[in-house]
Amino acid sequence: MGIKWYKIADEEYCDISVNRCSKRNRRIRAQRKRTKLQLTKSQAEKLHMELIVEVSLEVGRRESQEMLWLELIEKWELDQIRGKMRRPLDKKSRQDVVNRLLRYTKQIHKTHISKLKACDIEDCLEIAKAGGASLGLRQLIRWSVNTVYTYGMRQKFIQADKSICKDVHVLAGSAEEQAEKIPLILNKKEIKEFISKARETEHPWFPMWFTALYTGMRTGELNALRKSKIELVSKEEALKLDKLEDSSKKYYGKIQVEKAWKKSLKKNGPTKGRWWRTVPLNSKLYWFLVDYLETDNGSDEDGERVFPRINKWDDGKQAAILRFFLEEIGVKSVTFHTLRACFCTQMLEAGVDRASIMKIGGWKSEEVMQLYIRLAGVDERGKTENLDFGFSSSAPEREQHTASIGANVINLFGK
Repeated sequence: MGIKWYKIADEEYCDISVNRCSKRNRRIRAQRKRTKLQLTKSQAEKLHMELIVEVSLEVGRRESQEMLWLELIEKWELDQIRGKMRRPLDKKSRQDVVNRLLRYTKQIHKTHISKLKACDIEDCLEIAKAGGASLGLRQLIRWSVNTVYTYGMRQKFIQADKSICKDVHVLAGSAEEQAEKIPLILNKKEIKEFISKARETEHPWFPMWFTALYTGMRTGELNALRKSKIELVSKEEALKLDKLEDSSKKYYGKIQVEKAWKKSLKKNGPTKGRWWRTVPLNSKLYWFLVDYLETDNGSDEDGERVFPRINKWDDGKQAAILRFFLEEIGVKSVTFHTLRACFCTQMLEAGVDRASIMKIGGWKSEEVMQLYIRLAGVDERGKTENLDFGFSSSAPEREQHTASIGANVINLFGK
């Protein structure tokens, strides 16, 4: 294989041959050969490179035609492990994707990826549904298929303009499944009651809950937070800021969020969005941290810990602890992650613009933000005030009506 030079009757000729064999499937081979060419050295090398590209493309094309769906899953997993992906998943997420596809796409494991159709994926989802898979799980299956299929397109194993999952819709079965459920969230009154009870009882998780509500940080981000990432102004400066009426001029310091605890890896890693962000401190969180940061909660290679090392936290059991406490004090049970949603909705209700909230909280999805906006109801406020169908009571009439209601109330607890 290569360029072979020789002479015939004092004329210089060359033969160029290229042979490529697939590393994945030895039966796939492509070759090109050109003989008795009268070329310069540079021309011969250029033609040689063109033939190499030509046979490489052919091998890749034939590989994609003969590669099975199961083989593509294996190749995706291997490249994930080797770190060849632009945005590699952590170990647990990677294993979840592979296990999902191995279990719920069995009927297409031996199908060539070039022959896969949207209806094949829909069949997999229907079988999963018949086996009791929830709507959420079926959506995860579709996402997993799309992740691996898109990887195949990027690697040129699949010659397609779009993923087949673009035409796959995860349909709910019953009317109950199809109905959108309102996420559980705490309102301002419930938040105050919850945080007040936690402080009164000196609950060991109060510092983490309090900080989560005032920063919107995820549980893993709080676990990975170190003192070196918190910047506080002096107490003298803070006292001056407390007297200011213009909140836009108040700056008590910031928290730099750049790491999160990874339960599957048992160590700190990048945040969920894989980008750092800055959370400004308000006066309430500032004065809490001024005293709390004096507490020694140990340290490790990442620095001094802000919060204590708790085994149940490292093992991902923080949601159960919060649920138990809320049930105990008579507040509706929510997960730890819901505190992040509470932060967002309360910021929206306070009139903070959505762009700033997304930046502070690290949200990238506009779809998620729209959900929180609906929960807060800020876009609907005052929208019905201009309706007028002919009935209107004056202020004195309303006052008289209120007084008459009070006069008709019967006192059940004495004269």
